[in-house]
Amino acid sequence: MTRMPDIEALNHALRSADWPLAERLLRQLLALQPRDPGIHYNLGLVLWRRGDLKGAEAMLRATLGLSADHQNARFELASLLMEHGGLVEAIRLLDDYVTAVPRDGDG
Repeated sequence: MTRMPDIEALNHALRSADWPLAERLLRQLLALQPRDPGIHYNLGLVLWRRGDLKGAEAMLRATLGLSADHQNARFELASLLMEHGGLVEAIRLLDDYVTAVPRDGDG
């Protein structure tokens, strides 16, 4: 059985950019709460920072599958796709994002 990871250790790993530890702790959380879009989202960001683009894309897509209105995941997925050749889908995602969050200076 997977035990609950130390949330303070996870927060510290994220703040200090200790991506291997953050990934391990987020995967532990995901095993306990597989339907939590926030865990998928954060794991996606960590995987991206670790250079695992396929894993990051899968986690961001999973976030949107669990929570279609998760605009941060939509924006990050669009950013990842723009950087790595998925321009057509990225434009569609960004258009959806700007429609949902018209006053966001990042979008």
